[in-house]
Amino acid sequence: MRPRTSREATAAAAALNGAGNASHSDGLERCVALPGRAPSPEQQQFGVQAVKRVLKYAGLLLVSLFFAVGGQAHFTSTAFFVSIVPPYVPLPLATVYVTGVLELIGAVAIWVPRWRSWAGIGLVILTVCVTPANIYMWMNPQLFPDIRPSLLGWRLVAQVVLLACIWWSTRPANRALPPKEYA
Repeated sequence: MRPRTSREATAAAAALNGAGNASHSDGLERCVALPGRAPSPEQQQFGVQAVKRVLKYAGLLLVSLFFAVGGQAHFTSTAFFVSIVPPYVPLPLATVYVTGVLELIGAVAIWVPRWRSWAGIGLVILTVCVTPANIYMWMNPQLFPDIRPSLLGWRLVAQVVLLACIWWSTRPANRALPPKEYA
């Protein structure tokens, strides 16, 4: 008796299970490499997609935590946030409260798949709108003696990284082409 190929083994297992055909297991065979065999291009693509998915959720978690903690801080450290509002912005206290509420809403909304894209756009706009506060702090370090001037510069760099993370993690996944059929 000759050894069976993986396709024959899959078909035999499906027949024993009463499935009648092996089409339902072809998807698994495309995604999981058999021991002793190199992964196919489809299996490699599946691995890449899985890594991207994990990184996307890690990005969502980072963004959500950043805005949840920051939004909450607008209400627990209000005096500090009012102090970093540039003088030309009217109603600094109201500005702090409104941006805090928007940050909290964004932190939750990115977890709702239906809202994620719009929430991401909103968080990008919000982040750009609060950039003048970071620039104001950077240009006036003497007003913030408790914060090292180098840290104020790094905040601006971190803001650019945050913008990229928001955008990347809230964009819809690219729709992959249907898998190739095996002959």
